[in-house]
Amino acid sequence: MAHPSVSEMDYQALVERIAETTGSDADTVRAILGAFPGVVMEGDVGEKTRTPLGVFTLTQRKQSKPVKTPTGHWGSAQPMVLARLKPGTKLRRDSSNEPSGLSSEMEEDPNL
Repeated sequence: MAHPSVSEMDYQALVERIAETTGSDADTVRAILGAFPGVVMEGDVGEKTRTPLGVFTLTQRKQSKPVKTPTGHWGSAQPMVLARLKPGTKLRRDSSNEPSGLSSEMEEDPNL
């Protein structure tokens, strides 16, 4: 079975691929992925959680200075706790062998 390319993979395809890879059913994978953010957010500000994806760190975002929106109203970002991900090695790959996005069949424009 051919696997979808990165540009084609949506949430459903991701769930199905994880289920296929782990031998789990899609409902279990969906339940785990659905619970994951809430569990990570249970920690305290400054807490770091190491996972195979990388390290999640809970940070406190301060309230921003007021800014005028394009509609003329004033607004600012409210303070909140954010989970930041520093990707681990499993979420990194060498891009030197990646396709450039140009087809090898395309001819170069002599005017460029």
